[in-house]
Amino acid sequence: MLLKERRQFLSSDSKTTENDILVLPLDVTNFESHEPALKSVLNKFGKLDIFINNAGQLNNPDVFVELDMVQDRHIFEVNVFSVVNMSRMVVKYFLKNGGGQIAVLSSLTGKFPCPYASCYSASKHALQGYFGSLRMETYGNKIDVTLICPGPVATPIFEKGVTKNPGELSTINVDVKSMITSERCAHLALVSMANRLNESWIGRVSFISFLTYIIAYLPVLLEAVSKIIATRL
Repeated sequence: MLLKERRQFLSSDSKTTENDILVLPLDVTNFESHEPALKSVLNKFGKLDIFINNAGQLNNPDVFVELDMVQDRHIFEVNVFSVVNMSRMVVKYFLKNGGGQIAVLSSLTGKFPCPYASCYSASKHALQGYFGSLRMETYGNKIDVTLICPGPVATPIFEKGVTKNPGELSTINVDVKSMITSERCAHLALVSMANRLNESWIGRVSFISFLTYIIAYLPVLLEAVSKIIATRL
């Protein structure tokens, strides 16, 4: 799959050669592989300017009391701890080498509670806390931290949710026709990074985007809106 993506990219960009691309298959939960991967990148290109954290997995949709710690731990290993561990190494490199940029794919579910996805939502809230703090700590060090918060995106993430059985993935089918495409999301994420935004919210205009603005600018309404949502579940 990765080699196929590389070939497609090369065919679409005549200025890029195979020598400009390095593909490193990686299990992000294997923390011992993180440092060798960073060294491989530096050995190949000589430096690192931008680091994009895009690893993430969804829990199989279920109510809070039916989820278990197997799912919670796995979601946090993938969505939070792998991202934090790799980012710490990269930030240390940036501090020694004049700065850089870190982009983190969070989610709109990191901005407000999300029923049936409590551990996924919690993992994204954790990213907001970790990297919001990092941004404050690195002001003046030429390190930009961009948190990208997409709403629903048409990707296979819904078909690969973590279940209670290790190694088993969700088989849930979700209608993605109304969701923003992954290509459009990626484009807007790159625009956010190019403009060095602290945070961007990405998605089609919908109830979810409307809810995000309400919670951000009128947080006092969160309880009322939550009660309305709860009555419709």
